[in-house]
Amino acid sequence: AGLGGHGAEVSAAGVAGLFAQEALGGLAFGALLGGLGFVLLRGVKEHTVEILLTLALVVGGYVAAAALGISGPLAMVVAGLVISAYKHTLFTPDTQELVEGFWETIDQVLNIVLFAFIGLDVLLTETTGAQILASVLLIGVALAARWISVAVPFALVRAREGYGAYTVRLLTWGGLRGGIAISLALGLPDSPYRTHLVTVTYAIVLFTIAVQGLTIMPIVRRAVEATPDEG
Repeated sequence: AGLGGHGAEVSAAGVAGLFAQEALGGLAFGALLGGLGFVLLRGVKEHTVEILLTLALVVGGYVAAAALGISGPLAMVVAGLVISAYKHTLFTPDTQELVEGFWETIDQVLNIVLFAFIGLDVLLTETTGAQILASVLLIGVALAARWISVAVPFALVRAREGYGAYTVRLLTWGGLRGGIAISLALGLPDSPYRTHLVTVTYAIVLFTIAVQGLTIMPIVRRAVEATPDEG
């Protein structure tokens, strides 16, 4: 049975199929899109055209991904990684600076707009005590999940690679969440749970930015002090 619509039966096979379609399809489409971008950009040496081509790849690629029923964000990430891997071949130093500056500006503007929309969404929706409690609990769950995802791999390689004692703490506390998490929450279809998920996601993002982001430097300083001076 499918996963769409209210009352639809949810099954393991349905979840696996949806994951394969959304995630794996998005990764494959992103690689294809990145290859197309490489071919197009390789023959262009005018910085204005190059910037417009990158913009067209993002906008057109995202629309195409949505039409195909696959993950647009994943596709864009992979396409960006493919083009970034060959940026020294595709762009001159001056053009590379212009392209990166253009996308940094777009990133800042869209983040401001995104946070404004989510703020309005939360303000216009009544926040319940259950949502606040869920937010507090899930902030802890998110931190625990981040710690596990970092600590387990590092436990396997720390002895060989010689990572410092503060590495896991830094990567755990430095795991900030932002625009992608919020945009995914806002993109959820209407359901009885959408408001709760959006509110909790916003709370987690605010915690990572306001608390983790503002307190990361003391951990960094301790890590630097604990690192032996090899000079």
